[in-house]
Amino acid sequence: MTELLNKVANTHNIVFDALLMELAHMKAGDEMDVEVYEGGTLMLRPIRRREIVFDPILMKMADLKVGDELDVDVDDNGTLTLTPIRPGPSYPEVMQVIRSTMEEYSQTMKLLA
Repeated sequence: MTELLNKVANTHNIVFDALLMELAHMKAGDEMDVEVYEGGTLMLRPIRRREIVFDPILMKMADLKVGDELDVDVDDNGTLTLTPIRPGPSYPEVMQVIRSTMEEYSQTMKLLA
């Protein structure tokens, strides 16, 4: 029994209860960066991996190209939505389409009259 107590007393584990884990937004298996300050205070910082890697097949399926800008949204359920930010048509391009549509509409109305 003494041997077991010595092993426990010499362990380097820190155990948090579920409530403290929840309050600290930590989950089992999270990697932590640990700093020890004067007086023995410990500072624990989660090491969060914030990188998503898309392989070429997924990039093609999502119609993404290297360098595309993405809008990132995380909903209340934790669902991550990535939306490509695509530049819209320029003002002159929009005006050209409107003029062309108006001309076609005018011709159609003349044929119907």
